[in-house]
Amino acid sequence: MLKSPPNRSSRWEKDGETTILINDDDRRELPVPVPRMTAGQACLWVLTFLILSSGLIGLVAQSSVTWRGIMQPLEEDQHLAFPEASPAGLVSSWKSTNETITTPTESAQTPISTSTPTPSNTKEMPCIPGLYDDMLVVIKTGASVMYDRALVHIHTTLRCIPHTLLISDAEMDIGNYHFVDVIQDLDPDTLAHEQLEYYRLQQSALQKNEDLGALAQRSKGKAWDLDKFKFIPMVKRAWQARTPQTKWFIFLEADSLVDWANMKIMLDAKDSDKPWYLGAPSWINDNVFAHGGSGMVVSHAAMSQSVGKSTEDWMVQWGSAALNECCGDYLLSRAFKSFGINMTSAYPLLQGDNVALAPLMPDLWCRPVVTMHHVKPSHVASYWALAEYSMQQVAEGRRNHSLLWRDIYTIFVEPSMQQYKLDWDNLSLDWEFTFAKHENGSEEEKNAFASPGGCEAMCRRENECKQWSHFGMTCKMSRAVRAGEPVKREKGSNALFAQTNHISGWMLDRINTYTKQHAICENGADFKFND
Repeated sequence: MLKSPPNRSSRWEKDGETTILINDDDRRELPVPVPRMTAGQACLWVLTFLILSSGLIGLVAQSSVTWRGIMQPLEEDQHLAFPEASPAGLVSSWKSTNETITTPTESAQTPISTSTPTPSNTKEMPCIPGLYDDMLVVIKTGASVMYDRALVHIHTTLRCIPHTLLISDAEMDIGNYHFVDVIQDLDPDTLAHEQLEYYRLQQSALQKNEDLGALAQRSKGKAWDLDKFKFIPMVKRAWQARTPQTKWFIFLEADSLVDWANMKIMLDAKDSDKPWYLGAPSWINDNVFAHGGSGMVVSHAAMSQSVGKSTEDWMVQWGSAALNECCGDYLLSRAFKSFGINMTSAYPLLQGDNVALAPLMPDLWCRPVVTMHHVKPSHVASYWALAEYSMQQVAEGRRNHSLLWRDIYTIFVEPSMQQYKLDWDNLSLDWEFTFAKHENGSEEEKNAFASPGGCEAMCRRENECKQWSHFGMTCKMSRAVRAGEPVKREKGSNALFAQTNHISGWMLDRINTYTKQHAICENGADFKFND
């Protein structure tokens, strides 16, 4: 249950030259921009912005409007419970939550296992032998970020995965885990190309024992340019690393996160003897491909039908093709398509968003968490403490599915949800009101883009609206609920808005109503794909 902050009984009122947020509990006042303006004032605003943004003059004007009282800028992680949550606390919270919202009628396609867990003297959940033997998990990273991103997975997400392949752009070891340099598999002409200059610099730095992170910073993004060259040799190496039990090849980024129990439920419903190439769809022009960060899953049949025919021909035909493409995941889709293997959308189970950006309700509410992307290393351990306990219950046959996005919202987002957040963007997308589009609109539309109060009022008028955001002369609203992320004040040529805050708000009463009405997923966990 969301609890409104002390300003829950606040209202927007007109007071002279400002509209004031009046709090009926403690009477704190919050001035905001005037919701109405004359045509001359509006023209002056637009003209001033154009002059400033063109860089012809310095700062012409600064807004005298400031935010004070109930709202203060938030630190980056204050919108989620990750940093403060202890593993024990997360599990305890999830247990108490699921005692009320999980029922025996919830069902998934296939229970994972009823095996008895292996006894363990550690605090970690015991691994169940053979449970994930049919998966080969491939994680791709870069040498410059390996310790930042990959190290945490070794002690969390990969702990119970018996067959792994760690891909990078340099040969390195972390403990007993070896990272394979797949760039070296490219032909000599490609390796000598100017696009791979950074690879050669990195190899030299390694030989001299220099700091690769510092090299990457000096090179301004050149390390990322190597990424597209890894996909084709990565698939070759994965095929060579298969075991007799391998049915599924799962390709992930080092900043991706997986719920293995839900992944197995999803894959057990598919036939690995058919050429599956599963992913979350992205597009370049009209060409669809599986987004690498969301995770790509390829069946044994699809691998056998493509790279399995001849790893040498695979490299000859596609190894150097990255020179002419922007993105390795797009190139890989072209390679598979040349063998008659088309991508099947596994969205939203394979998910490109993280907890802050995902549309938690209503889109994902009863959907299982399978993958998410752009997960900070500092968040992985907190999430894993919860996921590991849930997966153990599935493995023991006590649950038919692991975590749902409903659980993610309840544990990580709801505790820090507020009515308003300053310097924050909650990524509202469904409605937009701007001066350019609505200067001749209704009074409500004009007020919406003119002030946060008008934007909130317009959201209140739309029955399905659950959140809104306001910045400058734009109001955005959304049916979906997202936690969002911090935004920095504009600087430089956009300094006109330096004192104008990006403010986001949520309709807590409507969100509370939704969570109550959907406390139980009556149809169970929804493992269907959005084809």
